Amino acid sequence: MSVTPRRLFADVILPVPVPKAYTYAIPESMEQQVAIGVRVVVQFGRKKLYSAVVVRLHSNAPAEYETKDIFSVLDTSPIITSHQLMLWEWISSYYMAFPGDVMRAALPAGMKLESETRIFLTGENADHFDLDEQDYKVVQLVKERKSTTVQDLCKELEVKNSMAVLGRLIRLQIIRLEESLKENIKPRTESVVVLHPSVSNEAAVNNLFEKLSSAPAQQRLLLAYLSLSQPFDWSNPIRVKQKDLLEKVQVTYGVLKACREKEIFLIEQREISRIEDGEATSFASELSDAQQKALTEVEAHFKEKDVVLLHGVTGSGKTEIYIQLIQKVLDEGKQVLYLLPEIALTTQIINRLARVFGDRVGVYHSKFSDAQRTEVYTRMLGQGTDAENSRYDLILGVRSSVFLPYANLGLVIVDEEHENTYKQYDPAPRYNARDTAMVMANSFGAKVLLGTATPSIESYHNALLGKYGLVELLSRHKDVALPSSILANTIRARKMKQMVAMFTPQMLKAIDEALKKKEQVILFQNRRGFSPYLECSDCAHIPRCENCDVSLTYHKAGHNMVCHYCGYTAKVPALCPACHSTDIKTRGFGTEKIEEELQVVFPEARIARMDLDTTRSRISYEQLISDFEEYKLDVLVGTQMVTKGLDFDKVSVVGVLDADSPLNFPDFRAHERSFQLMAQVSGRAGRKEKQGLVVIQTAQPEHPVLKFIVDNNYIDFFKSELHQRKQFMYPPFYRLIRITVKHRDRAITNAAAEMLVAMLKQAFGKRVLGPEEPIVARIQNFYIKNILLKVERDRSVARAKEILAECIVQVKGRDDYRSVFFSPDVDPY
Repeated sequence: MSVTPRRLFADVILPVPVPKAYTYAIPESMEQQVAIGVRVVVQFGRKKLYSAVVVRLHSNAPAEYETKDIFSVLDTSPIITSHQLMLWEWISSYYMAFPGDVMRAALPAGMKLESETRIFLTGENADHFDLDEQDYKVVQLVKERKSTTVQDLCKELEVKNSMAVLGRLIRLQIIRLEESLKENIKPRTESVVVLHPSVSNEAAVNNLFEKLSSAPAQQRLLLAYLSLSQPFDWSNPIRVKQKDLLEKVQVTYGVLKACREKEIFLIEQREISRIEDGEATSFASELSDAQQKALTEVEAHFKEKDVVLLHGVTGSGKTEIYIQLIQKVLDEGKQVLYLLPEIALTTQIINRLARVFGDRVGVYHSKFSDAQRTEVYTRMLGQGTDAENSRYDLILGVRSSVFLPYANLGLVIVDEEHENTYKQYDPAPRYNARDTAMVMANSFGAKVLLGTATPSIESYHNALLGKYGLVELLSRHKDVALPSSILANTIRARKMKQMVAMFTPQMLKAIDEALKKKEQVILFQNRRGFSPYLECSDCAHIPRCENCDVSLTYHKAGHNMVCHYCGYTAKVPALCPACHSTDIKTRGFGTEKIEEELQVVFPEARIARMDLDTTRSRISYEQLISDFEEYKLDVLVGTQMVTKGLDFDKVSVVGVLDADSPLNFPDFRAHERSFQLMAQVSGRAGRKEKQGLVVIQTAQPEHPVLKFIVDNNYIDFFKSELHQRKQFMYPPFYRLIRITVKHRDRAITNAAAEMLVAMLKQAFGKRVLGPEEPIVARIQNFYIKNILLKVERDRSVARAKEILAECIVQVKGRDDYRSVFFSPDVDPY
């Protein structure tokens, strides 16, 4: 009696928004290749092929559907580690995200090869097989084109079931599948020159010099090669960069080409890294007594706790403490992740860390090209151009760097841990990198250090409860005084007609005195563009976006109006569209207008602007910061980018031009964010030997939060804010889940949101708020309603998510609401 061989199956995550992994059969020929963490090509749907990640191997065929075969295996070894898969699973579960959404966020673009699967012939003679007409057509088309995509194949031949045809041809090994993006991100190479094998000893070289007596340029080239390839080894001659060789002799490529034709040299292509590695040029600085005490306390807490909060005022020297901790962890043979909230910060921090740690530092952020991010990822796997030494020991990156394949993580530093930019809002997964880093560190048994001058309310509360260790560093390095702050009353200045453009007399005086002393100034306004909106003076008409319920921001540089939500652009009208008046005025001010007005008031000053419009590339970020560091600029005007932990020696004055907007924002975190934002930007002033000055322009000088900022009193601010949070049931006493409901039809959006709220109230009662319209209630022609669910800390948030997911499924089960989008966001603020 014959025994049916047991089939093996693989559960895979697909890069599509589906709620679970899918099971595929592993062909017998691929059983040795398929492993957990490799990518495989599978069919999903009728015509689409995707690269999916294998997460489980087993021998249980699913009962709900008939399995399809895996088409091919893309990797020779796993590209996703077990630690990463555990993290993906946690993110998917905790943040209510589809596994495919997590996969898309986690892998660099060069590794998400999903839609451009190409078909190639293997070289196997198709005539040896009994092919039907459809099979033969496919083979002929691929042969004519050398390769083709699955989409083109379906369109060209009108094949009804292309996947069945491809499956047969793959099993017969007539065709193979390959992802086109794999071809696009080619290894970076450089040309190198080496002696031809026939030139194998000193006598052969001497003979060549005699033969080249009539070709002096070629003779000089040979001599230069020998001088650049010292110490010389005949058994393994050194490869010299072609560029260096030609520059040394000052000859053209034609001379080198002639030498190659005479079999003097070979020209080869050598794979090189896209990432510029540096060399360590200095040691960690010696710590002050206060810094050493803080470091000792951090290390003591790490013996008992996994997470420590370092509350250090701006300019207290937290980075030097980080460097000491990093050095100790690296000396133990472990890796470090240094998280930053903004790309703008990386330039200064990279330079500081690279001087100490050299090429052990890897950088990972979105301003890198797809190829660079893919190379960092593969180097972390130990699959780089120099596999033995490719893994980085220290990664410096923004939130996406939590997804890299760490091998032996020992420490995570979350700098400026309070920053809301650690939170991913759209698209899913809507994760918080700070909290995700803690979960990842726990899987390695690594420690986490949270550093900031203005801790988030939750983190400081956790530290006071004993959940985190707490270390406080409340004096600046070398006892430099904290900046003094003054409040400039804009209402009074306007009434007395003392305002010059958007500047109060106090602001102008502070800037003028700094410029006279050859010192630098930073001005902060958290709104880019020239003006928030245009308005007709006669009828009050305001141009609005066609796709979103928001006014268009005026940008003077392009003389156009732009929607900062969807990118819609319109030209500035000569006449008011409503009343045809020509009296159209700008209202409010953004960074672009501040820069222009400042240039009028201080014509001799060198002024630059740092916002999204001026820093779209990595190079523009670096250039701006470099110019300001080297005192090529006097004044830097910027959005919140300038509030992050940048360190400039000559900044003596910081100006906050509009303190009221963030304070009055309709959000329970408005006061916390305002305190953090203004305290952080204030910390840029007077960071070396001189006390700085901060001028805060406001129409509410009696506002309690501004008093806390002027007094630099975080503790009293924390107590006041904590009292409010407890009274109104907000974090850290409650967890929040926000559900965004979207549809192109306002009535359907409203009805679906009302139905979901009614169902949720049966389970959660008064803890369900809404539905309500957000400030911008239509974006990209989708109408939006928000629902807020509050869950007590002592209740199971996992159970609350289950109930929420069940309610969403029930609402989407109705025919009217199938096309409605429901987006849960756990810990949304």
